Amino acid sequence: MRPGRILDPALEQETPADRERRLQRRLLETVAHARANSAYFRRTLPERVERLEQIPITRKDDVPGLQASDPPFGGLVAVDP
Repeated sequence: MRPGRILDPALEQETPADRERRLQRRLLETVAHARANSAYFRRTLPERVERLEQIPITRKDDVPGLQASDPPFGGLVAVDP
């Protein structure tokens, strides 16, 4: 790849405000998908997330207990396995 080559001008040259709006929209879409398709995230995610700080952390140490209570994936899967 040549230095200075812009691969996606619309994305790479967007303004900070446009980038923030795009990322906010994707966050809302991702949270809505997770809540609609994952039992675990339906229980743990707030109905509306507007900031990343609102999303609870799922720690690696939590996963075995989740898997034991809802085998085999602990309710974490949000797509068809």
